[in-house]
Amino acid sequence: MSLRRQVFAIYRQLLRTTDSVFGDDHYARCKAKDEIKDEIRKNREETDKEKVLELIKVAIQVDRVLRFGVLQGRLNDKGNYEVKFPAGFADIEGTTGTTTAQMLKKTPVEKS
Repeated sequence: MSLRRQVFAIYRQLLRTTDSVFGDDHYARCKAKDEIKDEIRKNREETDKEKVLELIKVAIQVDRVLRFGVLQGRLNDKGNYEVKFPAGFADIEGTTGTTTAQMLKKTPVEKS
């Protein structure tokens, strides 16, 4: 597969991933897509094959982190947040042996 095709394939994959990860969270979905598009535009003129391959690797890692490392909580009727853990959550490089509870304790939660 040509580099150009690989770039377009991972670009489309990232856009699909943002749709599935952020679902009906319009703001998060749009911000993620904007960031992806900005990175693609920023590197549009890159001609060095090794640099392009490195950027593709980074994009693949970003896709994996989005799929398996992002959680979204929803406020329920009782005033509590419910979180659904996707299959493979926290099964990303550098987290092996870390429980989800440990990861959540390390992650600061921002109030909006």
